[in-house]
Amino acid sequence: MREVRSWFGYDAHELEGLIGSRRVIVWGGNASCVEVLAFLRDRCRCDQGDVLCMQSMGFSLFKNYSIHHPQFFLKNQSISPEHHFVVVASVSYRKKIVEYLEGHDMQHGRDFIYAHQLFRRKMMLRMYPDDCLDVETILHFFQNDRKKIAGGTLEIAGFPNFTDRRGIDALLAALSNVIPVTLSLYAPSADIIAWSKKYVFRLRFNIYTDHSVFKTQFPDVNVPCIDEWLTLGKQIDPSIPIEYVSIGDRQPNRDDIELPNLIRTEDEIYPIDFSQLLHALETQDMHLLAQVKMSYGFDLDNALQYASRQKEKNCMCERIFPVLNADASVAVCHLHRQATLANSIEDYSFTALEEQRRTNDYCRRCQNYGLHRLDLTLLN
Repeated sequence: MREVRSWFGYDAHELEGLIGSRRVIVWGGNASCVEVLAFLRDRCRCDQGDVLCMQSMGFSLFKNYSIHHPQFFLKNQSISPEHHFVVVASVSYRKKIVEYLEGHDMQHGRDFIYAHQLFRRKMMLRMYPDDCLDVETILHFFQNDRKKIAGGTLEIAGFPNFTDRRGIDALLAALSNVIPVTLSLYAPSADIIAWSKKYVFRLRFNIYTDHSVFKTQFPDVNVPCIDEWLTLGKQIDPSIPIEYVSIGDRQPNRDDIELPNLIRTEDEIYPIDFSQLLHALETQDMHLLAQVKMSYGFDLDNALQYASRQKEKNCMCERIFPVLNADASVAVCHLHRQATLANSIEDYSFTALEEQRRTNDYCRRCQNYGLHRLDLTLLN
């Protein structure tokens, strides 16, 4: 099995040197393009260029980029290594895009890179209902050594309306101007309205369209409806980018969502936790496996069969590290709720934590069933 590495990507100086005086083209899917544009704008002062994307929504925050349908753009002009630098931000069409670029003398690493190479590490703080934040320890980690977080992003994921509001407020106050922050919500929270006026962050609304999946994951939490999310979105400061992610069964696009800060995304079907799935597979507990299949809301047999054929490939969660729990313990992975690397982020040096993650047995067990390749947006 492959070791689980921690990505470091390009820093701003390296990327500026690579681009030089060439015009930047970001080519790919809607949400991925927006993430790339935000990085280029915020991290390396590159705030103009072209976007090749089949959807034109979600780009209102990037006024200096021209949005084009790829077919129409390439019909009128060609891409050349002398004049262009390309960030490939597509998964589904990446092979075709690369074939086109290489056919026009564009060389990977010199004239184009992939979006996942662009970003430095993504850190995550997970919050579940009734969690109390160890704010002091978490802040100490982020503020003690800036090299740990340089160029990275932080995703605070969970239930701020049920968790320690004061703690989250303290974290946003201390970190929102230090590191790009995304609040990834699994239930609407009115606190977001006030926070959006005080702090700089992005928002992700994780909307469960399959209520049974939500109740399996969070049996004590009422299932929010989409209208609650839309009502909240309309009250958020227009400068805050909002990404809507549909989790569960697919539903028609909500064309009536008209928000200036909306980032349109593809539906996702990710569950919160793979721990039960791994346990069921290892123990061959057929009853538990049947329950897990029902709780995830997708064709698990087909997904596992597909993923198992990619066992030897890299883990798709490599870039997300460290994953902190509210009590400042360190999780092995954001898709496994129970497994931990350390009881506290301060128990080990950062280098030691990375080494543990690279070689730990839990990752080997996950890879054995191909769960490290279970990227469900690619399976559909």
